[in-house]
Amino acid sequence: MGGDRVADTPRQGEGEPLVDMMIRCGLQSLLPRESVTWARGDSATTIDLSLASWRLAVERVRCVVWPSEYGSDHRRIHTTYLLQAPEEQRIPRLLFREAKWDKVRKALQEAKRTEPCPAELNSAAQWLQDEVAKAIENNRPRARPSPYVRRWWTPGLANMRKEFTSLRDRARKLKHQGRDTWFIEPQAVAARGVFIKEIEKQKKDHWNQFLAESTNIWKVAKYLDGDGQARFSPIQRIARSSPLAGAGELNQKGCSVRYR
Repeated sequence: MGGDRVADTPRQGEGEPLVDMMIRCGLQSLLPRESVTWARGDSATTIDLSLASWRLAVERVRCVVWPSEYGSDHRRIHTTYLLQAPEEQRIPRLLFREAKWDKVRKALQEAKRTEPCPAELNSAAQWLQDEVAKAIENNRPRARPSPYVRRWWTPGLANMRKEFTSLRDRARKLKHQGRDTWFIEPQAVAARGVFIKEIEKQKKDHWNQFLAESTNIWKVAKYLDGDGQARFSPIQRIARSSPLAGAGELNQKGCSVRYR
């Protein structure tokens, strides 16, 4: 039971802890008043709530009880928000493997014939750089990356996945038809095992290649710091003090050291 009829029920004050929690956390109820979320026989109440912060509540388009039944005495709640996520700007990378190098060379020869290279060294270097970039830009396709792209994914994995899913779907279809799958199911299991092993191999190879690049050392350091709270400060310098200094500590090799 909800709305003003709550005051007529003998069970009073049981919801005060929930109301206090909502006030303390700044939550708001999204359902309209007297929305029935549980019903059994003649009994009906609003036992299931939909709460949200005030920032999320202002983005609410609607919050209603789902009209269709699905076999339970608890009703589903349908909530719609109007959220505008910032669009991520992705610059498509150039595909060097699919570049048309013959056309690139012809474009450079044509540029050299129509516009002679400058005699001055710096100007000639700049001219060559601009012409090469222009020729490559015009004769090399750009990738169309997916927002869910995996950098370790390869065309070989795509073919293996296609083969595995084909065998798996054939086995399922035969099983649903009540036919024997002894000749196709082992092939599907074997293809799945090979596919999973190849995925692990590609992940490991890609990670090793990433670590081999010296410029990625700080990225790796961020990956190791899950909370993002660490500060990678330089190692403290160790200086040997003279025997007459009288200040310092002995390290494992017996050398007196002090920290600056």
